[in-house]
Amino acid sequence: LTQSRSASISISAEEGATFSCSVDGGDYSACSTPKSLSGLADGLHSLAVKAIDALGNTGSAATASWTVDTTPPAAPVLSGAPDSLTKHITAAISASAEDGASLSCSVDGGDYLACSSPVALSGLADGAHSLAVKATDAAGNTGSAATASWTVDTTPPAAPVLNGAPASFTKSRSASISISGETGATFACSVDGGEYSACTSPLAITDLADGLHSLAVKAIDVPGNTGSPKTVSWTVDTTAPAAPVVTGVPSPATVATSVTAAISGEPGATFACSVDSAAYTACGATLSATNLSLGEHVIRVEQTDLSGNTSEAATRTWSVVVLNAPRLLSKVGLSLAPKTKIVTLKLNAAADRSYGISNSVSTIEYYNKLPRPKDSAERNLNFLVAYGTTVKLRAGQVACWLRVRDNFGKWSTWYRTQP
Repeated sequence: LTQSRSASISISAEEGATFSCSVDGGDYSACSTPKSLSGLADGLHSLAVKAIDALGNTGSAATASWTVDTTPPAAPVLSGAPDSLTKHITAAISASAEDGASLSCSVDGGDYLACSSPVALSGLADGAHSLAVKATDAAGNTGSAATASWTVDTTPPAAPVLNGAPASFTKSRSASISISGETGATFACSVDGGEYSACTSPLAITDLADGLHSLAVKAIDVPGNTGSPKTVSWTVDTTAPAAPVVTGVPSPATVATSVTAAISGEPGATFACSVDSAAYTACGATLSATNLSLGEHVIRVEQTDLSGNTSEAATRTWSVVVLNAPRLLSKVGLSLAPKTKIVTLKLNAAADRSYGISNSVSTIEYYNKLPRPKDSAERNLNFLVAYGTTVKLRAGQVACWLRVRDNFGKWSTWYRTQP
């Protein structure tokens, strides 16, 4: 088997003999040594040679046969090559060619060297790689190369970008979070620290209980490298806060026509205030109301927590009044029992309110000596006298002087009871 289209064949026989040759089964004709042949077509060829001695005797033929093959073999078939993009730094590629052919390989454009199947490659750096394989048949013809190309990428992708995550505090029990990463990447998600599983963008999460929640997402690139996770966390809170604490509001009444209330609530909460049933408006940690008219007033304050839950209103009510000193009415509820020397004081609602005071008399003061005591003299019994309450005091053997003090600290004038 040869790829040569020519041949030069030496012939030897007994001394003095001549030769007769037949090419490819043709007629015998005289020939000499070496016998040269050229222009041989692809296919089977033969040369038959007979020796003729000096006496003219012709011997049997000696024959040589061969095949001319100038056709290159087909390119080898490669299998098991890496994907076009891979994270593996090794490869084992099988190469098959026609029977009897040998193989030569070129790695990454290098020289062709003899190789065998499978072709094992290792230690491949990140970047583009190639393997070219040629087959050389038994005739020595070398065919065109079969080539496999791929790229090694062992670099993990960047953490994905998450958009649309809930605020740090929310009252929503659901979330829809968009995920983006490098081109061709897929994603794996972990909710609340659970196992990672394949997910797509946007990721919908529902039925979240109150409490802390998290979403961690990893990107997986085309070669299969997995990057570091990107994590977002938030707290679901659907519970309305308690009503805020409002202090500094007078109770039950005041002569002041302005008030400054202090407001406190849970950390991070905002407040909305209403004065005298006006619409709620945003307010801070203090609320000032001025130019208040006489009569009843009310402040209502709601707080909204970081999740957006709004509390019930805290309500504080008071009255703005004109304060007059209380006075004792000689004909209303005041008497002295002559024999027992007991002073009876009874205030009723109508009389009490006529003083311009609120719910009660805080102190009854009496003095049982003459002359009338000075206003600076005090004999406090510290009785709290409510509407319709009767208090009996022993007045002594002489006239008794009485006065009362209301719960705003205003004193009445002295009143003399008769023995």
